[in-house]
Amino acid sequence: MRPLRPLALPRRDSRPDGCPLPGGQALTLTPSPPTLPRADVVGVTGYCDTYRGLRSYKTVWAQHLDDSVRRMFYKNWYKSKKAAFRRYKANFDEAKVKADLADIKKHCTVVRVLAHTNVAKAGCHNAKGQKKAHLIEIQVNGGDVAAKVDFAYNMFEKAFSVDTVVAQNEMVDLIGITKGRGTQGVVTRWGVSRLPRKTHRGLRKVGCIGAWHPSAVKWTVPRAGQMGFHHRTELHKKVYRVGKEGEESHKATTEFDMTEKVSAAVVPRPCPCPHCHSFPQGLATTVRGT
Repeated sequence: MRPLRPLALPRRDSRPDGCPLPGGQALTLTPSPPTLPRADVVGVTGYCDTYRGLRSYKTVWAQHLDDSVRRMFYKNWYKSKKAAFRRYKANFDEAKVKADLADIKKHCTVVRVLAHTNVAKAGCHNAKGQKKAHLIEIQVNGGDVAAKVDFAYNMFEKAFSVDTVVAQNEMVDLIGITKGRGTQGVVTRWGVSRLPRKTHRGLRKVGCIGAWHPSAVKWTVPRAGQMGFHHRTELHKKVYRVGKEGEESHKATTEFDMTEKVSAAVVPRPCPCPHCHSFPQGLATTVRGT
């Protein structure tokens, strides 16, 4: 399995509290799906320092994992034997778990919990929707390593909301994947100007990809290839409000803008599934642009 990307950690804002939204900047309403009633934090992993940076040392999983999480370990859940974590659950040893946690306390410097989303409550759990949960690492800050490990272990099979990770007037870094656009040419991919109309063998090309010598194409020359579906990180996004449904903060209004804003993703999709009709969730508001 690919290494999991950690969630963006909050950064303290240098602006005074209650600072109005700067002019010319847009807000992004990010709906936060509700947590799973039975389990949300399903594991803890420890990282130790090496001369090459952080290295994953040991991971401890909870005893009960939802099927949406176990789907993460299969490409085709329907044809699989669905045996992931079956023996781990049947032979769960509390003493071994305590020994692994003590080992993390002894050798690790960074502690992160393994959390997953609840796709059943996000309005997409139907016959044609997504049934595989999103698994992510969230770093635990504050206190010594032993306190971090104990806090993570106490959160096993428990739910938490978005306001426990980010707070109002904090600066965060957003990590995501750009929209995939497949294989594209140099004009679309790099913005190269087209050649004249009567150019032989096509005009959506680079006129010259290099000199005769050195007989190599440099990496700076635009070439066709993959466009989109890249890992990107946007820095310094301010959280202006973390709202809760049923409260005034959920409308995302301010004294400067009284318009009630509701993200389209907040409204659940029509689905006969009984889970999709109840849609309690939070609403995180971030700023787009710098």
